[in-house]
Amino acid sequence: MRYLATDNVQKAWSNLVDCHEKQGLITQVCLIQEVLSISYAKDVSIWSAITDHICDLCDHIFAQAVPTRDVMFMVAMLGTLEREANHIRSKMTSYYISNKTADSKALSECVEQEIIHKT
Repeated sequence: MRYLATDNVQKAWSNLVDCHEKQGLITQVCLIQEVLSISYAKDVSIWSAITDHICDLCDHIFAQAVPTRDVMFMVAMLGTLEREANHIRSKMTSYYISNKTADSKALSECVEQEIIHKT
């Protein structure tokens, strides 16, 4: 926990915020996918906890930055690939983790290459 290695509480807090906010595009995409996968259970006694979890995820999503059209496009594409082409989804998720400034173009190109390869 190198970000806590300081005697200054304010600096430690600032380091924690920096560590957990603005982590990059793929973090935001994953968080959006996670929040969209949640559903309320039949047991209404846990609905408050589910609502709190959704709220926390939304806070974290917007702490990254305001989602853009490109982010939503990537969320949709990665989600759609899960069933039939999870290998592309995994490969591109790894790519985006390593290339924090990359946009959806790489994902679109990878999907197009798969189309060419399979046809």
